[in-house]
Amino acid sequence: MKKLLLSITMVLAVGSINAQIYSASDSVEFSAWTLYDNDGDSINWFHTDWTGAPNLPINALGEGMTSESWGGSPLTPDNLMVSPAIDCSTNPTVYLNWVAFAIDPLYCLEKYAVYVVTQAQIATILASGVYPTPVFETVIPLGSTVYNESIDVSTIAGSQNNVHILFRHYDVTDQFWMSVDNISFTASMPVGLEEITSQAKVYPNPASSILNIETTASASSVSIITMDGKVVSTTTMSGLTGSVDVSSLTEGVYFYEVAVENGEVIRNTFVKK
Repeated sequence: MKKLLLSITMVLAVGSINAQIYSASDSVEFSAWTLYDNDGDSINWFHTDWTGAPNLPINALGEGMTSESWGGSPLTPDNLMVSPAIDCSTNPTVYLNWVAFAIDPLYCLEKYAVYVVTQAQIATILASGVYPTPVFETVIPLGSTVYNESIDVSTIAGSQNNVHILFRHYDVTDQFWMSVDNISFTASMPVGLEEITSQAKVYPNPASSILNIETTASASSVSIITMDGKVVSTTTMSGLTGSVDVSSLTEGVYFYEVAVENGEVIRNTFVKK
């Protein structure tokens, strides 16, 4: 399968970081992370420097870490990268922030999950393959490439003295490359993210019966869409909250698409379990 390095559009501007606790954004900082090739194919996360690709807008992001689901032939990665221990003991409020992007918008359905874990949980993952609930899990949508993410992880990391950030690229075959960059713990949300565009979040994620939706702007509807683009359902929303019964869906990853009354459309993914 031929992969094309196509033009990439920034969907969110990179906000400045407030009250930084920890950050990793270059080769020196990422060299302190531990990499695990769980699928055993000898192809793991690796360091990339996008400043060497001046024809791509992502060159402004500089250095990052990349994992492949295609590298001359199809790959099925299960690649982990784990930060060093981070001390958040003096920070009751902690946000986890990062940038994730796919290289080719036609082959970008990369699945990844993010965890905040203890050393004991890392040992359990490596020994038994049992993972805690991720703080974030998604498949990068078709036609989209660059995302700035910010998650409040205070209930897990707040006031803790030894926590680790874990990125897992997995459950995908024959797409292309995905990268992460500008990973940080901060004591507040990055400045400006709320003002850039309307936002939506869903919970629980994964969901087994009811998927709840919250938006930052009044919404009119939410649609559930399969990964191949089929609209499964459309539910009317009014205001900033809504819910969808997903109990009849088969297990897997789906898009949710929220139509906001200001004309914007917000699309992201959730997992049906």
